[in-house]
Amino acid sequence: MRIGDLITTGAKYYPDNLATVYKDVRLTYKELNDRVNLIGNAILRAGLGKEDRVGIICHTSHFYQEIFFGIVKTGAVATTINWRLSPRELEFIINDAEVKLLFIADQFWVQIEPIKERLVTVKQYVMIGESAPGTIHYEEFIRSSSKDEIDVDMDPDDTFWHLYTSGTTGRPKGALLTHRNLCADTQHNIIGNRLNRADPIYCMVLPMFHIVLKLIIIAAYTRAAMVFLDQFDLKELCEAIEKERVTFLFLGPTMWQTLIDYPDLDRYDLSSLRYAAYSTAPMPVVLLKRLMRKFPDITFFSTYGLTEGGSSLTILPEDQHVLEGPDYMVQRLGSLGRPMMGVDVRVVDENGRDCPPGKIGEIIGRGDNIMKGYWKLPEETKETLKDGWLYTGDMGYWDEYGYLYMADRKKEMIISGGENIYPNEVEQVIREIEGVEDVAVIGVPDDKWGEAVKALIIKSPGSELTGEDVIRYCSQQIASYKKPKSVEFVSEFPRSPVGKIQKKVLRERYWEGRERKV
Repeated sequence: MRIGDLITTGAKYYPDNLATVYKDVRLTYKELNDRVNLIGNAILRAGLGKEDRVGIICHTSHFYQEIFFGIVKTGAVATTINWRLSPRELEFIINDAEVKLLFIADQFWVQIEPIKERLVTVKQYVMIGESAPGTIHYEEFIRSSSKDEIDVDMDPDDTFWHLYTSGTTGRPKGALLTHRNLCADTQHNIIGNRLNRADPIYCMVLPMFHIVLKLIIIAAYTRAAMVFLDQFDLKELCEAIEKERVTFLFLGPTMWQTLIDYPDLDRYDLSSLRYAAYSTAPMPVVLLKRLMRKFPDITFFSTYGLTEGGSSLTILPEDQHVLEGPDYMVQRLGSLGRPMMGVDVRVVDENGRDCPPGKIGEIIGRGDNIMKGYWKLPEETKETLKDGWLYTGDMGYWDEYGYLYMADRKKEMIISGGENIYPNEVEQVIREIEGVEDVAVIGVPDDKWGEAVKALIIKSPGSELTGEDVIRYCSQQIASYKKPKSVEFVSEFPRSPVGKIQKKVLRERYWEGRERKV
């Protein structure tokens, strides 16, 4: 199966099913498919085809939905780009991906305009909203296009999605996902979470440049309606759930925390909600228990995975979310669950041998959902994909009942508010600042965001550098969510015999007494 076929099939057999809601826009599957074909045929008419990269920088909306499916119907590759990045970061990704056509919402043009002349592969800019010099308006781009179905020969193992992840070396890596990868992951999620039920209505409020974009694929697979909100506003969210009778809501843990603490929550009728998912970061067990008690009629479930795994390796399904019973059953709320159907998961030691229950090792996974590799990074691909297994870099352990638990991150990644942040990327920027002799970036506990970025810095002799100076510089060079929330100046770092900074030692005093070490 090809991902674009999901929209074609929906239009053919369920033409009048509601597919899309965004503000005043309401589209059936027939109408959505027409829009998708207009975009796809316009892309082909522009001279692009198989394997060509088409970028998207856009807010959460029906535009994203129709552009994404329009790209993948042509055999081109959708490159979804994080609009929160700085111009410098955007320049690297767009050039590295060799994007030839860029769809961009007008509110993000201010980030592209300063670097436009350095985007060497982009031949055309299509603007959603008010057009600017050197761009073509979105509706004009598709005005003379065709609604005819697109017939391009594609293989299930062709790449259709090029998605960047932060790199441990500071260089973003483009994960290549195929039709087979996401079809497998979609089927695993639908079966594992029992999502193929009558008249589902999804709500998408998360940024769509993430792997969570897969929700529009799941919705299309189940011929469900998708309600789009372009910002996380509690009033708008609750109003949308009430008005559209939303049945499925996916939020990150921080967003769930904000929702349950919303003072006006009980003013809204949220009784239509039946399924609730959480992922992107560890969910505090205390918060999960609060949610389950507040919403006893909602089925909660979670998955664990990563972009390179098509998103999902394990699942903690609805029937494993229990508040009462033996300790070992309630304890599972803090686990990552068990392997998804169709996915093999192991925990291995440094020699690749399986770890017994209770012993910490690296989590690895295998299945049709695992990515093809990294774009133009053969060595990094070899380090991550070994003998068909994806080495996640996450450390975990099994319990005696076959449930997987996260222990720590081998690659020292920080998850703050659901966003992945790699310390070395931030450290490289901080090292550009005059007066910095050495720096170590770590994640520290944060009640709101789960983890917060903290920079520990050794200043050069005589430097008058302040924490405010460091944060200000970072905010100009990298995405705001990556910048340090706090800065501490120290005289030395604990180091290994070969001189490497021992970040585990640095983190210990901040995480002491915490249930989780991530």
